[in-house]
Amino acid sequence: MTIDPHDEKDPSTPEELRAQVESTREQLGETVEELAAKADVKARAKGKAADIKDEVGDKAAQAKDKAAEVKDKVQSKVTELKDRAQTKKDEAQDTAQDTAADASASARAKAAEVGALVRDKTPEPVREKAAAASAKIAEGTAAVAAKVSEKTPEPLAEKTQQAADAVKRRPGAAVAAAIGAVVVFFTVRWKRGRK
Repeated sequence: MTIDPHDEKDPSTPEELRAQVESTREQLGETVEELAAKADVKARAKGKAADIKDEVGDKAAQAKDKAAEVKDKVQSKVTELKDRAQTKKDEAQDTAQDTAADASASARAKAAEVGALVRDKTPEPVREKAAAASAKIAEGTAAVAAKVSEKTPEPLAEKTQQAADAVKRRPGAAVAAAIGAVVVFFTVRWKRGRK
């Protein structure tokens, strides 16, 4: 703020002169303070740095919040995909088990049909020989099984017992398969013997 000394009236008394000097000093002091504040680059730079720091902090907080939000979305999507995959896997296993059970039942039914057909079509002498051979095989199998069980390691014995239990649960299928094999064997031998 500049003071033009020509704008004011000339002081007529020493008190007016002192008052004018005091007023001029106050105005000059304010002007010096304003100029000092503008000239204080260090303080202005600190203020600007503080403003920038606050702005960067705000931006960092916003970025952190956004990253947490994205992370939550990704984790949610991963969990959803895992659940879907497990469901599909379970469905595939169920389908495979159902298909295997159906195929097994169908195979047992066909084996029973073939066994009955072979029995019906096999000549009496062949059936008698097959029955005798089956009895001999059963005796021989029992003897061999006894010897094998004595010398079989424990894990293998457990697996063998499981197979035997399976045969006990479904003896018809096992007997039909054995009789079918014996009948086929003797039928082939009988036909060769007739030639």
